Amino acid sequence: MPNTTNTLDTELATEHYTHLSEEGFTDDEITELKAYGCRSISRIEALKLGIKKWNGTRHVSDGGLYFPFHPDYGQIRFNQPIEANGRKFKYLGPSKPVKAWYPKTKVHAITEGWKDAAMPTVKGITTAAIVGVDNIIYCIPQWCEIPLIFDSDGWSKPQVVRALVIGALWTNGRINLFPEMEEYPTGGACEFFKSGGTISDYQRLIDNALAPGDFISKWITHWTGFDKALKIECAKVATELTYILESPDKYIVHLQGKVTKKHHQWAGKEVN
Repeated sequence: MPNTTNTLDTELATEHYTHLSEEGFTDDEITELKAYGCRSISRIEALKLGIKKWNGTRHVSDGGLYFPFHPDYGQIRFNQPIEANGRKFKYLGPSKPVKAWYPKTKVHAITEGWKDAAMPTVKGITTAAIVGVDNIIYCIPQWCEIPLIFDSDGWSKPQVVRALVIGALWTNGRINLFPEMEEYPTGGACEFFKSGGTISDYQRLIDNALAPGDFISKWITHWTGFDKALKIECAKVATELTYILESPDKYIVHLQGKVTKKHHQWAGKEVN
C-alpha cells in the first residue's frame, strides 16, 4: 500500500485506500476502481486539471482522491475542504462542461456520485454517475430511458424531487430512491450495501422505479411527518411539476433551450 507521505498520481494513498474500504469496497473491488482510474492526486495535479476555486485573491485547491468521470472531466474529494467566497467544498470538479461516468456501454441505472455508481457496478449492475442532480439534462442523453436511483433523503428535499422529475422527463425514464437507513439518513448506494442490501435488492429498486407522475403521487404520501413550512414548499413544487407534466413536450423544448445555452456558455469562456 502506498505511503501517505509520498503520494503519486498513479496510486492510492493509504488514507484514500482506507476511505474506500470504509465505504464498503473490498480489496478486489478497490483494484477495479483503480483500473477505472480512481487515484490519489496532489494539489499541483488538481490545479493542472482545473479543479480549483477563486477566493477573491487566488485560486485555491488541495490534493485528494480523484474520481474519473470522463477522460477530460473528473472530480476530487479533497483531503481538507477548501473555502472560497464563504463556502466550503469537499468535492469539486473543474469549471468546464460536466460529464457523466459511463463505466460500460450498457448502463442500467443512473445515480449521483462516482463512488455510489461504482459500488453496484463492481457488483454486477452497471450504473452511471452524475455530478449533481441538476446536471442530468446537461450530461445524460435525451430519451435514454435509464432509471434514476437517488439518495434516501430525497423525499424530504422538494428541490431534489423537482430535479429528478425534470430529469426523468428529459430521459423518458423512471425514478426511485434508496430506502431509509437508520444509520445513514442521507444514504446512497454505498450505504445501501453497507446496511445489508444485496445486488438483487438493488435490481428491485431499478425494477420498481416509477414514472414521473406516479413518483409525485408516492412523494405526497411521505409528507405526513413534515413540518408546516416544508409541506408548503413541497406543495408548491408538486403543483409546478403537475403543471409541467400536463404539457411535457412544451417543457422539453424549454429544457433543450437551456442545454443549448449552457453549452454555448461553456464553449465561450472558462468560469472560476
